[in-house]
Amino acid sequence: MANTSYTESSIDISREPLGAVYAKALLGSVSDVAEGAAILDQLDSLVFDVLAKLPKFESVMASPRISPEEKIRILEIAFAGKMSPLLLTFLKVVAQRGRLDCLRAIRRAARHLANELLGRVEVVVTTAQPIAPSLSDQITNVLGASLKQEVDLKLRTDEEVVGGLMVRVGDTVYDGTVRNQLNRLREETFSQAAQEIQRAIERFAETGS
Repeated sequence: MANTSYTESSIDISREPLGAVYAKALLGSVSDVAEGAAILDQLDSLVFDVLAKLPKFESVMASPRISPEEKIRILEIAFAGKMSPLLLTFLKVVAQRGRLDCLRAIRRAARHLANELLGRVEVVVTTAQPIAPSLSDQITNVLGASLKQEVDLKLRTDEEVVGGLMVRVGDTVYDGTVRNQLNRLREETFSQAAQEIQRAIERFAETGS
């Protein structure tokens, strides 16, 4: 499962405390840093690539009308052999307790706890199209200097982000989109669009810290 999209537009505050409890339990079960990093990446992908793209699947997982046993069966069919056995077992436990509605909160809390331990901050940058690795390196450097912390950069794409980018630092969103430039951007090359993204990043560095 690859990280390709970001559609976590709303946060249900009521689920955050429970999400933190489950996240702590998940991270406490990993054997080392490498395993923890892999599980966090898979949890990211579950939220951003599966739940975001398959809202009906998310609704089934969160529905109190679907039995825990049926949810566990679905999880086994969908993810056995495709994700860490530890993460799959964790999801089954969460399903058994009827709290798969907290998956987004669990992901946020797990990332926050891991980054806190490592002295990092998670930054999610959403652009209209995928960007080159060289540009993502520049974004990391600029944001790291601006925030004065090591950056755990997550890149997402959303075709509605036109002419710029959105930067989420924790729960704060800095919107650098320029939607009224749609017609001009349709005629631009990727290189020109990348320059616009870089300018937006620079504007964020000046005003977003």
